[in-house]
Amino acid sequence: MNFINALLTEEGKVTKQGNENDNLSITLLLDGEKKTAGDNETSLSSGQLLCEVLLKAYDGNLPTSNNISNAEKTCTVNTLSTLLAVSQTAKSTALQAGVVESTVDQIKHIHVKLNMDSLQLGKPSKKKEDPLMADLINQLNLLQNFMYHSEEVKMAVYGCAFSNTAHKLWAWCTVEPNLLATMLAVLSTYVARCDMAASSLAFTSLSSVSTAGPSSNSLVHSLVKFACREHKQSKQGEGSDTQRGLFSLLATLALSSECRGILWKSNFLQAFSKVTPPKKGSKGKKFSISLMWLKLLVNLSFSAEGQQMIMKIPDSLELLLEYIQCTHQPVQQAALLVLRNLCFHGTCKPKLLASDKFLSYFLDTVHNLCLQMKYTAVTALWALVHNSQKAKVAMKNAAVAPKLMEAYAKVKNNTNSASEEELYATPCLNAMQTVIALVNE
Repeated sequence: MNFINALLTEEGKVTKQGNENDNLSITLLLDGEKKTAGDNETSLSSGQLLCEVLLKAYDGNLPTSNNISNAEKTCTVNTLSTLLAVSQTAKSTALQAGVVESTVDQIKHIHVKLNMDSLQLGKPSKKKEDPLMADLINQLNLLQNFMYHSEEVKMAVYGCAFSNTAHKLWAWCTVEPNLLATMLAVLSTYVARCDMAASSLAFTSLSSVSTAGPSSNSLVHSLVKFACREHKQSKQGEGSDTQRGLFSLLATLALSSECRGILWKSNFLQAFSKVTPPKKGSKGKKFSISLMWLKLLVNLSFSAEGQQMIMKIPDSLELLLEYIQCTHQPVQQAALLVLRNLCFHGTCKPKLLASDKFLSYFLDTVHNLCLQMKYTAVTALWALVHNSQKAKVAMKNAAVAPKLMEAYAKVKNNTNSASEEELYATPCLNAMQTVIALVNE
């Protein structure tokens, strides 16, 4: 079992990196190869068969499973967890077997036991490793792997009101670092590409009274408060693993309208104006907090509501323009993407054009940076000039068309057809032509 677990773990790492070879993939062997089960000629994949065996051991139904040790039970859970992460047919089998419901029930049961143990007066100091806490983390890891790349499983988890369960566990997360890291990973997987799951975090409440709208004390509120606390304790410019996990989760939640409202009303977004960009020549880790914020703003900027929120943050435009000029490329790309998205909003255009630096910085990007960032900058100019007479006048005064023609010739002559950047060359050149034509109308 340890060997199978190790094998599936390595397969998961390779799959996550996107380097899997279909001819050698264990996932293909699990989900592609079909075997016949019994006389009924039902076709089962290797992943389904392995999942059925592991589920029997997991439930204690195998002949040898009654006397197994805790270590063997943990190994069974871990092996089932890694299998569910890499095999879609195993997910289907486990879903039909009710693993979602039983896992969420087990998490609730462990939570109750933790609360009861904490209330026992005169109890000796807890062991270095609490078995209950270890079991809870294993169950959460199982649920995370089960939900990975499966909307069907996420909806089953949503149906079990997991968001409320996670909210009730949050108090324990704030005092148990390992549980916190696990919970942030589980929630990030849960809300990824699942609007209903993301929105549900805004409706949770620790009280039994249900509300029609978003809660005033939801799990999102708790996440924001904890993020603010971590931000105050962090070093200048550097972020911890916990902060990265929190901001990654909040960035995904920013795609949900209900969660966006909480981020704004809690004054959390306004804290971006207090972030100080690192000085020139700073190393990458000094940009850690800045990059976390910018990734959150990127997701926020994909909605009209979010674009307005960003423009209302004090000094946000000046900060974003400053980040475009920094030497750390991921930060440059994120800041450029935020500004590009702001160019699509009609009421944002006059404010952007009012900045003396805006057009000059974008033209510098078109001339000096990589082709991918050139393309982002040109599409920003395209969005800015579209249906905006004021933008056309400003671009003519800034001699945007002649400068874009110079950049066009440079890109056309210097692009290597064998390079990866060639993917951006044609759309970038087409965008430049469009902007030049619009400005010259």
